[in-house]
Amino acid sequence: MADEARDRRALQLGAELKRVRERAGRTGSQIPKVHTPGEFYSDTQVSQAETGKVVASEQLVEGYVAIGANRAGLVRLRDAALDGKAATRKTERLTRAPEAELTADASIDEIRGCYSIDSVEHIVTYGERGVLKHWTTVTRIRCASPTVKYFAFSGNYAADQRRGVLTVAKSGDWSIARSAESEKGALDVVVELARPVKQAETPFFDVVHRFDVRSDSTAEPHLSEFVPHFRDRTAYRVQFEPSAGPQRIWHIRSNDAAAALRDPTDEQLLSCNGHGFYHCDFREIDREFVGLAWNWR
Repeated sequence: MADEARDRRALQLGAELKRVRERAGRTGSQIPKVHTPGEFYSDTQVSQAETGKVVASEQLVEGYVAIGANRAGLVRLRDAALDGKAATRKTERLTRAPEAELTADASIDEIRGCYSIDSVEHIVTYGERGVLKHWTTVTRIRCASPTVKYFAFSGNYAADQRRGVLTVAKSGDWSIARSAESEKGALDVVVELARPVKQAETPFFDVVHRFDVRSDSTAEPHLSEFVPHFRDRTAYRVQFEPSAGPQRIWHIRSNDAAAALRDPTDEQLLSCNGHGFYHCDFREIDREFVGLAWNWR
């Protein structure tokens, strides 16, 4: 009976997603990816969510909000479906054989379920003509399981969606366990930590990864991230080539995925300088888009 109730909650969410899509006159391949303008979710991803086979991600829900869904209603349905999913996972953990251990072939969700994110710092460098050169991310992790061996991260360069544009810089703190690149150059990476982290010994630890970019395409004039769960801090440290810096630059903090595309208020504007370096810290974020946006010269 409990399994049936959990399945019913996932089906209710899926039915509402389908109703929203059909009301908007969209096909299964026309749900937008709000983080990457111009990209859409696949028919398979949409079908799995609408039939209740998987619980829609926060990002997918935002795609439905972008075509007219009520965010609060979908969030309530999704939270209920996730509560059921969490109960199922707990049962599976309790009944799993003691020797069973997470491997690098586990799903991204399973790997990320071993930790939570307390803070993130993005350190981004732009070169001449506003081309993205490097993107370093420092992620502070809190152990959510007795041992954490793997960490997962993703990246894409919206201005140049070709395979091979992004590469992952090597690190002595981890090695790549597996990676996958989409036809549009998006990378999903799972790394194995050089030394497994024990919750009893180290409740917090930092993971640093860097993307190098091989492109001549001017970057989109914004950096933003959707934070789906409470996070203590997200910070941006951005260095522009001084001769190719922004005409004006401002911070973003909003529940609206399109906030980066709007003109800023006076309160959002940062003071421009001749050094090309800008920074902004956001505190106590929960289900919000945060970041920086600017106008190129």
